[in-house]
Formats: sequence, structure tokens, C-alpha cells
Amino acid sequence: MHPLPHAIIRILDAAWPAFPVEENIMIFAPPSSWLRLGGVWLLLILSAAADGLPEPQTMMTDLLRRHPSIRKAEHLVQMAEAELSGSRLQPNPILTVSAYAGDPTEETNTLTQSLDISGQPRLRHEQAQRRLEAAQFQFQLARRTVAGWFYSAWLELWKSQHLAVMSRLRLTLMNDMTRVAHRRFEVGEIPQNEALRVELAAAEALSDAKRAEADYLSAYRAFAILSGQSGQDSESEPQPLPPAPATPEELKNLLRGPDLALGQSDWSLEQALQSTERHLAVEAMKSEYQALQLGSDLVAKERAPQLGLSLYRSKFAGSGVEQGAMLSLSFPLFDWGSISARKRVKEFEAQAQLAASEERLWDLRREVAQLWHQWSAAKSVREVLISQADRYEELAREARIGYDLGMLSLTDVLQTESEFRQAGVKLIEAQVEVYQLELELLSRTDLPWPNGLLEEQ
Repeated sequence: MHPLPHAIIRILDAAWPAFPVEENIMIFAPPSSWLRLGGVWLLLILSAAADGLPEPQTMMTDLLRRHPSIRKAEHLVQMAEAELSGSRLQPNPILTVSAYAGDPTEETNTLTQSLDISGQPRLRHEQAQRRLEAAQFQFQLARRTVAGWFYSAWLELWKSQHLAVMSRLRLTLMNDMTRVAHRRFEVGEIPQNEALRVELAAAEALSDAKRAEADYLSAYRAFAILSGQSGQDSESEPQPLPPAPATPEELKNLLRGPDLALGQSDWSLEQALQSTERHLAVEAMKSEYQALQLGSDLVAKERAPQLGLSLYRSKFAGSGVEQGAMLSLSFPLFDWGSISARKRVKEFEAQAQLAASEERLWDLRREVAQLWHQWSAAKSVREVLISQADRYEELAREARIGYDLGMLSLTDVLQTESEFRQAGVKLIEAQVEVYQLELELLSRTDLPWPNGLLEEQ
């Protein structure tokens, strides 16, 4: 038995006044009402709301604090900050305490402070700043990446839930049609072959429903694990599939798409391509390149003179105590080639890093160009499917009239039912595809995220 919601009953009574529907009864209708069942199936499909799904925006703040990728990036930022705090400091003073055994007795104590006077503290500070910038860019990139994973998993969960509801509703319809076919076969209205064809269609609907429910369970577990749950506790248990709605407004929920602040952006291709130059990964690699360049300059400073200040106190046998201070200037007399070699290594490493940033930029531009065209096409397809959805009820009514006039057979009825189902599947997939492609564009550009999805820090 399949009780119909009050709103659907009112809609169907207005569309097919010749066949009134009563509540809480089995639909054992005449042959011409099978298309009416198709209308019921369609309206129930369009009613599949995302009730029971987790609210992603409310989970995002906590996830951004707990995800290992973000915590790792945050620790790298802290490491760079610690390096920056000590970058301007001079080398530590060295205390030398010595004592000798035997004759003559001699003791010498020395306190030595070396001073970098050739710009090394400034270079180290600038290098630490560039490394801190790179770490901060990587931290922001990690937040965007995790947010993209999270919302993508939620969209897969949304899609799998809707497809599971559609498959379950289709199974309900086919079971009702099977009972109707058996009744008509028993009274001799249709041959046995026709009744068996309906049973085969019902068996196919059952297998589709099982697969769809398995996909829903899989998507829910994946989303739960990505959200920081163990995947084994009670919080990871999937929510029940939502019931059919009770008002006409709820029948349109499927057409509105997922409840996310996505799908409404209108970026041009030029805007998308320009934003790749400010992509966080590219900016981080450029900062690393600058840090490596400064590292090359620091290696070259090893040839520069170094100022030394020493305080000493010496005691010699029979000579008393001698003490004093000494100011010295020391520098390498010549270089065997080690300094030059290490400087060239740093220079080549910096150039390789610069080339890597340009390579990454080229890849991003190529990927963004492809994604933008796919995204634009997906939006157009979505609009076409939405506009066609308004004609579903009209098509069902025309098919009913054709069946009443003997112009449509059972095959035509089942084909109409299959087309209704495919239209619903395509509409759901088109809605999700637009959102997924927009997330892909956001992950490969510096375009601003919609409000409420990711609070930039």
C-alpha cells in the first residue's frame, strides 16, 4: 500500500478528474491510469529534499581547526615565525676556559664575540620573511584545499541521497504496477507476456534501488571520515532517507539544487585566467624563490670581513696575571672554490624554483581554461533541464490521452516512465556538476569564495 500525500492527491485530481484517488488505498486502477502512476512517480521524484543531511557550513569552522593538513601547515607557519624572531641576532659569544697540567703552569680564559658587519643580519631577516610568507600562503592553500574536499564530499552525499530516494520511489511505483498487471492478467485483459515484462521492470527497479542505497551509505561514510569522525561510532551512521513532502512547495525542492552558496557565480574566462597568477601555490613558490636568492647572497657574504671582540685573562708561572681586550678583523685570505660552488648551487636552486612556479602557473591556466568551458556548458545544460522539468506534467497528460486512444502500448508507458526517471537523474547530476566544477575553479584560482563557505584568515 502506498498512501499518497494530500498535496499530490489534489494535484492529480485536478489533472485527471476522471480518475479520483482516495487516500490510504492500493492503486488498482484501469489501464489508462497507469500514466497517472507515472505522474505520481514524477511528482514524488521532484519532491526528494535534502532533509537529514549535515549542515556543511556549521561543520567547517571546527574542521578547519582539527584537520591534520591544516595543523601541519599551521606548525610550519609557527616554525617560520620562530626563525624570523631570531634572524637579526648576532652569533653567540664563546667562553673558553683552559687549564694545563705540568710545568710550566699556564691558565687562559677567553670570552669572544664575533660580529657580522657585512649585512648578514639584514639578509637573514629578509630570507626569514620570505619563508614566513611562503608558509602563510601554504596555510591558506591548505584551508582552501580542505574546504574543497569537504564540500565536494558533501555534494556527493547530496547527490547519492537524492538518487537513492528516486530509486526507492521508482521501486514503489513498479511494485504498484506489478500488482495492477497481475490483476489485469487474472481477468484476461492482458497476456501473460505483458505481466512478465512488468515484473522484469520491477526487478530492475529493485536492483537499482539497492545499488543507489549502497552508494548513499558509501558517500555518507566517506563524508563522516573526512569530517573528522572515526567512521565507526554512532555519529557516522547515515541519516534515514527523507520522506515524500506534504506540500506543493516541497515538490520543487529538487529543482533548487543543493543548499550551498555556490552555482550563482558569473566569472568570465579572462577573470579566471588572471586569477591564476595570484594562486596561493604560485605565490608560495615565488616567495621560496626569493628566499633561495637571499640564501645565495648569504653564502657570498662568507668572503666578507668579520669583526671580533675578545676579553682574555691569562696566568703564567712566575709571570703573574695578564688580562685585556682585543679587537680583530678577520676574513678569508682566498677561496679554494667551496664558497663559489655553494653560491652557484643556491643560484641554480633558486632558478629551478622560479621555473617550477612558472610551470605550475602554466598548468593552472590550462586546467582553468578547460574547467571554465566545462562549467559554462554545465550551467547551460542545467538551465535547459530546469526549463524542461516544467513540461513533465504536460508530457504525462499527453501520454495518458494517447494511451486512452489506443495509440500507446505498455512499452510506450514504460518508456515514458524511464524517460521521466532519466530526466530526474540528469537534473540532479547537472546541479551537482555545476557546483563541483565551481569548486574546482576555486581551488585552481584566487577567485573569492562565496560568503559563508570559507572565512578567509
